[in-house]
Amino acid sequence: MALTIVVVSCFVLSCQSGKMIHSEGIHYAKCGQAMPEKGTEIIGGLPATDTFYEDEGHRWRALIVEHNHGNVILEEDFYDHETLNRIRIETPDFRLRSGLKVGLTIADMGKKTGQWYISGMPRFASYDFYSEEFPRIHFVIPEDGKEREPDTLGYRFSDFDPGLKIVAIVIF
Repeated sequence: MALTIVVVSCFVLSCQSGKMIHSEGIHYAKCGQAMPEKGTEIIGGLPATDTFYEDEGHRWRALIVEHNHGNVILEEDFYDHETLNRIRIETPDFRLRSGLKVGLTIADMGKKTGQWYISGMPRFASYDFYSEEFPRIHFVIPEDGKEREPDTLGYRFSDFDPGLKIVAIVIF
């Protein structure tokens, strides 16, 4: 009986660790590693689709990995087209050790650390939240139609509706 509990506990922990977000990436993709080969159709046991993005004169390749509740997008570097530069997680299937994940709220973020830096991303109709508590990890919150004026350090955390939800977590 005790052995069964230990085996089941180890299985549960190993499944959960596979869905963890770390400062360098997730279990099947790490920033700085080589991009998966062009035409890759399966990564981490999941279907994947190659695409290209263009913005402000830059063009770069991305691999969209389909998860149960959303996507993970692996993006190459603008200049070094062989290197994985950014991982954008748009699914609640992954979480940080702190418990933060896509779909949680600004109120949930405030419980994890009191020091957030916030910058606007008007071209993407969203805000970028980041903290020294989570190195290399940024949280994307959509615009909510409210006008906010940044001060010298950016926007104030308290100016945001605590019910706004994280729509993406980005690892650089």
